[in-house]
Amino acid sequence: MAETFEEVRSRMQRELEESGFLDSRRWLREFPEYASEIQDFVLAGIEEDPVPDWAPGEQEAYETAAARAIADAGREAKLRVTEMKLGRRITAVPRREPLPEGSTRNYARALLMAFTVHHLYERDPWVDRVKLYKSLYLLEEAVGPGVFTSFEVTTYGLFDADLKHAEDDAEKRGIRSGWIEIDPKVGDRPDLFLPGPKTAEATEKARDYLPDAGLAQEFLTLIGRFSGWTLGAWQTIHLVGKRLAERGGVIDLASVKIGILEESAWQDSKFGFREFHDDAIEEALEHLSRLRLLPADMINLG
Repeated sequence: MAETFEEVRSRMQRELEESGFLDSRRWLREFPEYASEIQDFVLAGIEEDPVPDWAPGEQEAYETAAARAIADAGREAKLRVTEMKLGRRITAVPRREPLPEGSTRNYARALLMAFTVHHLYERDPWVDRVKLYKSLYLLEEAVGPGVFTSFEVTTYGLFDADLKHAEDDAEKRGIRSGWIEIDPKVGDRPDLFLPGPKTAEATEKARDYLPDAGLAQEFLTLIGRFSGWTLGAWQTIHLVGKRLAERGGVIDLASVKIGILEESAWQDSKFGFREFHDDAIEEALEHLSRLRLLPADMINLG
C-alpha cells in the first residue's frame, strides 16, 4: 500500500532529527507525487530554524539556494514521472515490420526526419547532426516505425551513412522538398538543422508512418532537452544493454563498461568523455529503464 504523506513526513522528520540533515532530492525522487508537500516541509524547516549569527545577506542567499535546489529536484521528479508514463505507452505501442529498402522507405525516412527536426527544434533550436541522428535511432526504438533500422557501429557510435549521403534518402530529399533546411557549419559550430518552409506538410504526412504520432511527438519533446552527446551515450548504452538482455545477463555499470570494451570499434576510447563516466552511465540506464527502452527487471544499479 502506498504511504500517505503523513507517514512520509514522519520519516523525513525522523531523518532530520537523527542526522541533522535531510536529503530532499532523495525524497523527491522516491515520492514525486508529494513534491509540493516535500518542498513546503523543507522550506518550513528553514524558516523555523533561524541561525542567530547570519552575516548580512547570508540567510537570504541560503534560502534562495535552498529554494533553487528544491526546484531543481522537483523538475527531476517531474521528469521521472513523465518518463515512466511514456514508458508504459512505449511498451504498448505496436511495432511495424521494417520497410524494405526502396523509394517508399526513403520517402518515409525523409518525412520522419522532418518530423523529428520540427519537434526537437521546438524544444531547443540547437539541432546538430549528432543530436538529430541519435534522436532518430531512439525514436525507432521507442515507437517502432520500422524505417531507421540500418544504424551500424562506427568509431564514434552508431551511424546510418545513407541518411546523409544517399541522394534519394532522408537528408538530401528533405532539403529538396523544403521539409528541412541546414544552416551550414561556421568555424567550430556544426551544421544546424531547421524546419523548412514546408515542414507543416511533412509533419502531417509523417503521421502515416508512425504507429503512434502523439507518443512520437511527446517522446521527441522529452529527449529534446538533452544534448546530442548525451543522447549519443544513451544510444551506445542502449545497444550494449540490448545485447546483454538478449543473452540473459544483468545490465549494470560493470557489464555495460565491459560491453563497450568488447566492441572493437570503441575499445576504451569512450571513457574519456564525461557522458561515459560511471555516474553518467548509471544515469543513462535510469532514463532507459523508466522509458522501457531496456528491461527494468534486468537492470541493477546497486
